[in-house]
Amino acid sequence: LPEGLFGGLTALTSVNLRYCRKLTALPEGLFGGLTALTSVNLSGCTQLTALPEGLFGGLTALTSVNLRYCRKLTALPEGLFGGLTALTSVNLSGCTQLTALPEGLFGGLTALTSVDLSCCKQLTALPEGLFCGLTALTSVNLRYCYELTALPKGLFDGLTAPELASVASCFTYEHRSPTPPPDPWFPSPTAMQRFRQLEVLSQSINAAERRGGVDETRSPDPGFAPVAHSWAAGESLGVLLGRNDEMTAGDFVRNIKQLTDLLGQLAANATDPATASAARHAGDAIHRGVVALSGSVQTP
Repeated sequence: LPEGLFGGLTALTSVNLRYCRKLTALPEGLFGGLTALTSVNLSGCTQLTALPEGLFGGLTALTSVNLRYCRKLTALPEGLFGGLTALTSVNLSGCTQLTALPEGLFGGLTALTSVDLSCCKQLTALPEGLFCGLTALTSVNLRYCYELTALPKGLFDGLTAPELASVASCFTYEHRSPTPPPDPWFPSPTAMQRFRQLEVLSQSINAAERRGGVDETRSPDPGFAPVAHSWAAGESLGVLLGRNDEMTAGDFVRNIKQLTDLLGQLAANATDPATASAARHAGDAIHRGVVALSGSVQTP
């Protein structure tokens, strides 16, 4: 395609090159000046081998990029989505030759809500900071990423005691009400990012379990996270129960005791001294009031 193909089309909102199977390359300035462009669909361009770093440069209205089934793409430039502050959706599903993603690929995309990496069957690792700062992110799809063996480490590192309590509670809490669970919410954006990483890890584990024909591990449940964060930060029981009509004092104590036990294990086994300290502080902070009076809870 010639570089000036869309030149001067300042009102253009959508470009659909779906299933252009003989397209092997795109010029860097192909979309230059298309300030109204909101959607680019390159799905099914099976011979496309690479994308120039500045392909989407300056497209501040762009909300959706679809690269599904671009099966010859082996890598993506780190700055591919740089500056796309309106971008909400990136679809890389079926990019079967991608083996890794650059750490800053999604950097600064504060509006991004959905990333689809399903069926990226050669993807072997995700960089630690891949989803950092993505405060609007609600969905990450890693189904059928069979070779994914290395996932972000340090999920509990660098968190305050209340943040650590909220993230850890996702392992101990289970929604049991017949009513649908609320959407995930954390008082801290950092804790929300760590929960999204936990979701990625959970999907990878579940995929391995399905391949092995074993029962799937329960996914992390963020339903207690706001309560755990607030209690660790010193909020009163009366205020917390007032915000949660379905939670009884007994339910609260039971969940806090389970969380205290897990925080004790984190404190005893964390390799980062700061993380161990945060876990101890979190355990001490939530072992108070009605929880302390209800019985003995062992903490390190």
